[in-house]
Formats: sequence, structure tokens, C-alpha cells
Amino acid sequence: MTLAYLAKSILRDFEAGSTREFLVSNGRGSYSSAAVNGNLARKFHGLYVKAMEEPMGRYIGVHKVEEEIDGVDLAVYRYKTGDLNVLGDGQRYLDRFEIDVLPTWYYGVGNLVLKKQLCFVYGSDLLLVRYQLNGPDHQSVGIRLNLFNHFRQASNVDDSITKLSPFKTEYERLSKGLLLRQSDSNYQLTLSLQSNHGQWQNTLSTVPIREHIAYEIEMGEQGDYRLDSSQQFAKLNATLISGQSLWIAIGNEQQEQLNDLQVESYFEQETQRIKALRVTCSSNKTQQDLAQAIDKLIVDRPSVHGKTILAGYPWFGDWGRDTMIALPGACLSTGRHDDARKILQTFAHYCSEGMLPNKFPDYASEPLRYNTIDASLWYFWAIQMYLESTADLALLEELFPCLESIINAHIAGTRFDIKVQEDGLLSGGDSSTQLTWMDVKYQGKAVTPRYGKAVEINALWYNALRAMQMWANQLGHKSKIYQNYADQAQASYIQTFWNEERGCLYDYVCEQGINADLRPNQIFAVSLPFSVLSDGQAKAVVDKVWQHLWTPMGLRSLEPGHVDYHPNYFGPLSQRDEAYHQGTVWAWLIGHFIDAWQRVYQQPKQVEIMLQSLIDHFYQDAGIMGISEVFDGQSPNQARGCFNQAWSVAEVLRVLKRYEYKE
Repeated sequence: MTLAYLAKSILRDFEAGSTREFLVSNGRGSYSSAAVNGNLARKFHGLYVKAMEEPMGRYIGVHKVEEEIDGVDLAVYRYKTGDLNVLGDGQRYLDRFEIDVLPTWYYGVGNLVLKKQLCFVYGSDLLLVRYQLNGPDHQSVGIRLNLFNHFRQASNVDDSITKLSPFKTEYERLSKGLLLRQSDSNYQLTLSLQSNHGQWQNTLSTVPIREHIAYEIEMGEQGDYRLDSSQQFAKLNATLISGQSLWIAIGNEQQEQLNDLQVESYFEQETQRIKALRVTCSSNKTQQDLAQAIDKLIVDRPSVHGKTILAGYPWFGDWGRDTMIALPGACLSTGRHDDARKILQTFAHYCSEGMLPNKFPDYASEPLRYNTIDASLWYFWAIQMYLESTADLALLEELFPCLESIINAHIAGTRFDIKVQEDGLLSGGDSSTQLTWMDVKYQGKAVTPRYGKAVEINALWYNALRAMQMWANQLGHKSKIYQNYADQAQASYIQTFWNEERGCLYDYVCEQGINADLRPNQIFAVSLPFSVLSDGQAKAVVDKVWQHLWTPMGLRSLEPGHVDYHPNYFGPLSQRDEAYHQGTVWAWLIGHFIDAWQRVYQQPKQVEIMLQSLIDHFYQDAGIMGISEVFDGQSPNQARGCFNQAWSVAEVLRVLKRYEYKE
């Protein structure tokens, strides 16, 4: 069952193959990822990347494995020596890459075909790499696997691995493998490596360190020309006869000795697990494929004894806002209602002063952060979607005290000067804060501060009040307070935000005046279940956003022509931060745009057409079977940022399923 594939013409082009990536993960934050041609094209790439404080604190455990078959080197890499680029060009033997439930590569060398598959066993620390040789009957062929490591944080680089390096590597031979101990000043990671054929050999002291490794994606996207290094720590020499399989297993130090049947069982177990979640989601292939993509981002967080959703691979952790926005598509559209329930319960437990965490910490030494004005308001939307899908009033009753506390805290006032004003609208922050989803801060300065009364924050506030009014009635609680505040917010909203001159909504209003920037934030005033706008106003907003902000990959974060419009998310951090919410396209916004479009125009036939470019991207570009975080604001809308972003995938899946057109 081939779900996605890349042709030879892409794979054998070094640049094209190096900008497309694969990912497998274990449901606990550890992962394996690289370019589809085998190149390490990001500092985050690695064969075995271990979450040391699950699901975060990621370290490179094993950097990569490179294959040789019958003396032919299949390695793909680029490093610099002086002014020269040194290339390993093994991609010229790569005939096909596909995701056949699991990522699969086919190499052609003479009359031999080598098939490679990768499996990270769900819920465990065990990564399996399996090779199958096909060729003339009874032909004996030598295979060598060269394994590299660089024990470092996945977000760091170090171009000088030496004997004085800040990490240590120790090596112990086992009967059918080896034990690799790696440590730095913070962590120790011990990995066991084993195989079913061949002899392992320690190469730490015999093979030169590969230095000056260049990372293609980060050079191209971030202008980051820092170089890295890697050391070959072991090689495995084996001889196979056509039809035989070779596997290697990388696990923790408690990993039992494996045999062929166990390895086959693990591959089958993971294949069946993925097939089951696909069937639970839908009978539609595209929806199933999106469900498989989002599965990698729904993870256990042991520190809270619950489930959470990572905002994106390969670097983001779990953010409150992102989790609530992604939850309906990630968990409800896929039939994972129990996961949705656990996530909603987890965040309720950490509600403080009426606020949900902005972000759970990557490391135990870091505190919970509550610097967000909208995570708690998106919580109401997530619960609305959950109840629409499940009618689980028992969970609503359980969460109702938390929901009451959120409303009451916002009325009374909470952190960051977040408080309902006399007109019934919600205000918060100041010129130094970044509390909305447009939250970039560079060198202490908020790039898009959006303080005071923001247009989408008050659309969310109104929606939350109407939801509470309805839920209180359903549960037999007093509802009048919610109705009164909702009525007041409704009366004030248009008076405060309606831009008569342009026929749309202002972006935010503060003591310094009105900000009339045309941004996508106003679309939520139409898309949310309880809309504060009249039908005519809703249509005007949708048409304005369509005219100025729509692209096939999502909505621009600022209209072209604005003095601060920066459409290209490219270059050093300062340059990218200027563009992040100032013209860059965000895929997740397309979900709420389609909700708003459907409310106004009611054209479900158009939904799949509107999403087609993102679906093409999902299968062929950047993260294969993933949707990127952001795109450039101008055609050809180059994919940027994380290559598998939770709310991007989840929102596309949600609206595809919600508006699925059936003749």
C-alpha cells in the first residue's frame, strides 16, 4: 500500500532530495528524520534522536547510518574543506522513496536491489532498520553499515569533535552487538546496538572525524552557515545472499536480545497500528494519510501523566494555544476521542488564575509559562468541537468549574493586565508583551505587540461567553451572568472594531489609538461557532480577506503593500522574526477561513479545491506526508519552518472531513 512516493528524478538531484524530509517517531518525543536522499540537511536530523525529558530535551543519539553494497558507497553528504564542497553522491543509486505505511527506500546497484525500511516502535525506545537484498539467485554480496554519532542537543552544532570534546563516548562489545555510552555535563545516554548478521567493529580511534558538515536547509532558509561534525563510532560487516534480510536494532540499555521473528513482529505490529488508526479516521485516503501524519505529534508527557500535542517537528514542544487549535483535527477528526478527553483534562489541571499554560517546559528546570491571552479562550472552542463530536456531558460537568474560573478570572483581572473593560470587551498586555498568536519578540521588543483589545481575542471571548451560557443551561447552572456579558460584548464589538472605510474589522484598539492593519485575525469573528457579526458584515470580512490575504497555501499574516510587509521567511533570525507575522503565510489559518467561507457561501464542493495546493505539498514537498509551519507570502510560496506542524495538518484534516462533499 503506497501512500506517497518520490520519483527518481527528484531523489537523484542532490539539492531537490536534500530539501524533502521524512519522519518517524515513537509517540514519546523521540524521532528519526533526515532528507529522503539520506543526507543530513538540518542540525535536527538524526537516525536516532532521543527525548531525554520526554517528550522534549532531544539529543542526537546516533547521527546516521551509511551503507555500502558490494563495494559501492551509497552515502549522501556534503562537507566543506577550504573553499571546496565534498559530496557523497550515493543518491545516484536511489531509485525510489515511498511511504508504504513505513518509510522505504530502493537502491539499484548493477543487478542488485537493496530495500531499506525504518520503524520506530511506538511507545518504546526501539528503532529498527531493515534491509532486504534482491538479485540473482544465490548471489553472495558484502554489505557494510557505517554508523556515526555526535552526542549533542538537537538544536546545537559543533564543528570540532575532538578528544577534548564536551561529550564522552564509551564502547562495550556484546555477543551480537555493542553498547554505546554517551554523556555530556547534563545527560548520559546508553544505547544498545544489535543485528542478525555480521560482525561489529569499533571505529572510534581508526576513522577520521567528518568535520565541516553543511546543512542544506538551514543554509538556504536561515542563512545559517555554521558547520557541524560527526564521528564514525562503529561499522557492521555482513554478507547476504539474495532474498535475505539484515536488520539493526537501536534501543536502550535494557533492550533484550532480539531475533528475526521478534523484529518481524515489531514491523508488523507498527504497520497494523497505523492501519488501524487510518481506518478509524475515514475511508478517504487523503484523510487517512493526514491522520497518519498527525499521529506523530500526539505524545505522552510523563511529567503531567497525560497526553499532549507537539506543535511541530523537529523542534517545537507542546504549546497551549497550538494544542487547543490542533485538537479537533488531530483527535476528533481521527476518532481519538479518549486522547482528546485526556488532553482537555491535563490542561484543566494546570489552569492557573484563569489561564492555561502557554507552553509546557522542555526541561524540568524550566517553569510553566502563562504568557498568553488566548490559550484559555481556544480551550472553549476545543471543548465545543469535542462536544459536537461526542456529546460527552460528563466531561463538560467535570470541566465546568475550570471554565467558570477562566471566565471569572478574566472579569476580575489576571496576569499581564488581562481584564474585561467597562464595555464588556477583553483587554490585555502592553507594548512590551506578545500575548496573542502573533508572539515574536526579538531582543526584548515585540515585533507585533497587538495589545489592548484585539479583534480575534474578543471574538473568542464572545464565543466563550455564549458557549458558557448554553452549557450552564444544559447542566442546570445559572447562566444569566454569561448572557449579560455576552450581550454587552456583542453590543460593543461592532462599535469598537468595525472599519467603515474599508468594510472590515480593525486589528486591535489600544490607548494609543486604532490599528487598522489588514490581517487574518478578523476571520475568527466569522468562523467561530458563535459569531458576533451580521450576515452582511461576515460576507464583507470574508471577501476582504479573500481579496488581500488568501493564497493557495493559507492566509498571509499581513496584506501586501503595507510598509511592514515582509513576504519571505528567510535569512538570519532578526530577518525571519520581522517576517514571521508580517506577510508570511500560515497554513493553519486556512481551516477557519474555510469555516467562514462556508458560513457565507455554503459551497462544500469548493473545499477540496481550495485545499489542493496544500494537499500536493503534503505528498511532494518539504516533510513528505507533513504540512509545513509557514510559507513565503509571494508565489511560489516556498515552504519554511517546521516541516510537520500540528495545527497545519490538523486544520486541513478537520475541514476536509467536516465539509466532505458526497454526491
